[in-house]
Amino acid sequence: MQGASGKDGFLLLPVFLPGYGKEQTGGAVEGLSAAGKADGGGEVKHNIHEGSERSRSMGKNKVGGSMTVKEAFQDARSVLPLMQKAEIVAHCAERCIDRVVVNTGEKFRGDTPPMYRENGQRKRRYLLGVLVRGYLAIDFDGCEGDPWLMSADDYDRMGGLTLLNRIDRMKKEGDMLRDKAFDLLADFRDLEKMLNTEIYANLAVMNDVVARMNMAMQSAVTPESLQELTAMAEELKKTADDMQNATEK
Repeated sequence: MQGASGKDGFLLLPVFLPGYGKEQTGGAVEGLSAAGKADGGGEVKHNIHEGSERSRSMGKNKVGGSMTVKEAFQDARSVLPLMQKAEIVAHCAERCIDRVVVNTGEKFRGDTPPMYRENGQRKRRYLLGVLVRGYLAIDFDGCEGDPWLMSADDYDRMGGLTLLNRIDRMKKEGDMLRDKAFDLLADFRDLEKMLNTEIYANLAVMNDVVARMNMAMQSAVTPESLQELTAMAEELKKTADDMQNATEK
């Protein structure tokens, strides 16, 4: 995956945080929730591809198909399990962060510690992918082999997040559809808040000022700088010896 060049000597690179779910090109990724263990509930496994399997089983539900939003909404899930949402959020959050490399040229000695920023358009493609696949059970071809990442073309084809407005208008329908619309939108917005919180927490750790200062000091100590410091020390020692000899005379 190639990074995108930014302005003023910045280079944006996608970052996958260590310690989270590994990227898979095939099969299911099963995550074991630490919270599930801690609360005494035993091992709780959640398959983040569960929405993908369910949407494929629907067959006729496909991005670009002839099914209307209302027809797809009738088969939609109004709520996702908490631990499945946590698994999806951890998977998506680590992939919504770009590494910003600062190109200082010859102005500064040593490497400038990188910084990290949120990739907004990627986050929106993930959110719509979760809404379409996880809730509405509409299938689409995951971008870059990721079942939750919707391509930019599919994002535009679905009308972006204006799809939420169409679901919101379902509140005017009959009792069953109205209740489902309220429940689905509330649960999806809770997932969105979870994703924003996860990204913010990751960025706070990765952009920690003290850690970046330590990295800057370590990168400044190069073999060349050590040689220069040694030469300066020897020069100072020689000067001190000359001054002492002159004083003794």
